[in-house]
Amino acid sequence: MPELRAVQRARIPSLAGQGMYGTTGFGRIGPDDRFDFYPIGLLGLQLQVPLFQGTVLQHKIKGKKLELEKMTLQRDALLDKEGMERRTTERQITVAQQAITNGDAQLELAGRIRRNTVLQHREGVASTTELILADQSEREAQQNYLNALVDLCKAQLELQRLNGNLLK
Repeated sequence: MPELRAVQRARIPSLAGQGMYGTTGFGRIGPDDRFDFYPIGLLGLQLQVPLFQGTVLQHKIKGKKLELEKMTLQRDALLDKEGMERRTTERQITVAQQAITNGDAQLELAGRIRRNTVLQHREGVASTTELILADQSEREAQQNYLNALVDLCKAQLELQRLNGNLLK
């Protein structure tokens, strides 16, 4: 972390240099009332040696280290959360696929029961109530199958979002 290195280097003496070179002119002094230019220049060095800083520098270093540790923990927590969300989404996909398989079997079974009930009703063995119940169970099986398909699509979209492929 560059801030930590900068704080740690505050203990080291520093040397700075400055320099300037140029010309300056004064007017109406020379012949023909024009500017006369003279070169000027300066050079300077500055040496800073920290003699006593108390414990401020040590506290700053400790604070920067704690800040770095906090950021590392936050990054690790974010990576763990992302991994957990990915595993949860993969499990949701597996559950939705199993629900689709079960829903397909239930839909097929409900269809057979409804067909048998219609045949029994034609023969006079089954009542109208049984026919309505068989029809309702088939519609419920269809609704469960559609819900499982929607759940699978939602889980697949969530997985694409987690992988970063949703916006491409």
